[in-house]
Amino acid sequence: PHSVKNLEGVRIHSVAAGQRHTVLLAVSGCVYTFGDGSQGQLGHGDNIGCSLPRLVATIRPGKHVEAMTGKVSHMMQVKAVAAGGYHSLVISTDDGLMTWGRE
Repeated sequence: PHSVKNLEGVRIHSVAAGQRHTVLLAVSGCVYTFGDGSQGQLGHGDNIGCSLPRLVATIRPGKHVEAMTGKVSHMMQVKAVAAGGYHSLVISTDDGLMTWGRE
């Protein structure tokens, strides 16, 4: 085992593993993803994979941005992350659900 260099100083609260990707929830509420992105499951607005965790820019503590329009729709604090075969999910503290990737 070794530390993930680009996450040094980031405290991780929870981890979810999909078929070929991983979702991390930081204590700060930031969400990071890495692995296979071929079905959009990383939430970076493309279908490109990445080998190191990358911040999901549309999910920031206290803010939710619509992925398709870029419009801020409501405040959001993430409390949990989950992953399926080719999709990812976050649950907010007000029990809202946001998903991305293949159904």
